[in-house]
Amino acid sequence: MDETRKNEIREENRRARNKFLKIFVPAVIVTLLIVPPVVWFGMGNRGTVDSDSFIQLARAVSPWFSVVPTLITLVVCESLLRRSRHAYAAWNGEEEETMMHIERYLNVALWLGTVNMILGFFSISVNNWLTIEAISGEAEAHFLLRAILGPVGMMCAVAYNYFLAHRIVEFEKEMNPEKKGSVLDPRFNDAWLASCDEAEKQAAYRAAYRSYRTTSNVCPVMWLLCVIGSIFWDIGLFPYVVVIVIWLFHVSSYCLETFRHSQGNQILL
Repeated sequence: MDETRKNEIREENRRARNKFLKIFVPAVIVTLLIVPPVVWFGMGNRGTVDSDSFIQLARAVSPWFSVVPTLITLVVCESLLRRSRHAYAAWNGEEEETMMHIERYLNVALWLGTVNMILGFFSISVNNWLTIEAISGEAEAHFLLRAILGPVGMMCAVAYNYFLAHRIVEFEKEMNPEKKGSVLDPRFNDAWLASCDEAEKQAAYRAAYRSYRTTSNVCPVMWLLCVIGSIFWDIGLFPYVVVIVIWLFHVSSYCLETFRHSQGNQILL
């Protein structure tokens, strides 16, 4: 390496170090100024932040939260699928913009279905929490409504997500006969990716790396929220364990996959 390149590297590192210090030093100062008073306030008022009004609101909303998002998702996604099929039927076989609109509709529908399924899992979690809390004064009819709609809503969300994904995949195979794979196949992702062309594979790889970077930023934020929550609520150690386990699996899976590609078929453990 020549001297010019060494100077360029040193200059690049100097600029990066200055940017880091401009963020790190103020963050340390703010933390030292804010954290002690917040901890002192939280320890003196621990447990009082969780009010009965929040529990009553969760109890009132939880039964309908299990069903309403699925109904909204169904209406929106069916509209997107119908619009996609109409656009494909009217396509002249040449306009790329039409196919781009169709792909966008399908991607939005698939995303909404997945979000709805996740909300279904969250809804059943809230229902279980309210049941375990055994809140006094809850009417038996309301309890039965929540006990029925909670599991039913979650199962409907999961079932519709798979049904929607199956229809989108079949529609994609109708537009692109070279695509292979079935949603019900446990190895669907591998079969689908293998049938994609190089441009589609590169797009998938870029999306996966962007997802990795996003999750790498979200995990520290979730850990920080656990720290703040532990000041005001008695949340125990389990939320920390969940965040750390997800964080470790996320980083380790990426690093092991990187090792595998850099070392042939051998995974460094």
